Amino acid sequence: MTAYQTSMRWLAAGALAVFLGGCASQVPTRLGMVKDPATGLQFGSVVDNTIITDASFHKNRKIKVRVRNTSGDTAFDLRDLAGRLGAALAANGYEPTADDDFGLLVDLNVVYSGQVQSSLATEYALLGAAGGGVTGAAAGGGRVGTAAGVLAGATFGHIVGSYATEDTYIIVAEVTFAIVKEPLTRPSKTIVFSRSPTPGEDEDERRRKEEERSIRGLGKTFTSNVSVFAGGTNTPQSRIAEEVRQRLIRIVGDII
Repeated sequence: MTAYQTSMRWLAAGALAVFLGGCASQVPTRLGMVKDPATGLQFGSVVDNTIITDASFHKNRKIKVRVRNTSGDTAFDLRDLAGRLGAALAANGYEPTADDDFGLLVDLNVVYSGQVQSSLATEYALLGAAGGGVTGAAAGGGRVGTAAGVLAGATFGHIVGSYATEDTYIIVAEVTFAIVKEPLTRPSKTIVFSRSPTPGEDEDERRRKEEERSIRGLGKTFTSNVSVFAGGTNTPQSRIAEEVRQRLIRIVGDII
């Protein structure tokens, strides 16, 4: 083979690589999907119930963030997830706190984390749902009506079958927003189940604490199911997973 023929072969191979790369970057966005132009990943999300509220509605804006992982996926750093969710809520006017003095509580429970599977649409009804509700949460609380469900990006079926299994990822989570019941200064009648006092403990102080515990609790609670899923061609799932987690935090931060 002459040097000229060798050069032409390398030139042709290079041209083919450029052509294929260009084609990959020009893969059209699938129906209803949101494509990240920077990564090429395509995303979908479903929220079955949103909450209408605002930090200014609540006398005590301090909010406690709880993150739980019942999915069995050990890849989650719960402390990091809670910190990022707290930052998102702070941007919306709330005051994240780890103290016991809080007026609001948000609980994020990851119930599934892993590869996209068609069976999930049956297991988690929101993935196949086209409708949902809108819930109002103010100091007085209460459901204020229903509206079309929130469907952003792809429907679940657009991810299933579009990519290889190893190129897909989904998180399903339950989000509960709760308003702490305001404690009364002194209830007119309180039933106290007594216990043996701790040595050195003042009896009046013990009774006061028990009375406060008997009236402190959650008032109104609002639950929403959220799912975020994504697919990419020849993309490591670890990369997809982090992108999906970031979007989950943004969605949950905006729910309330």
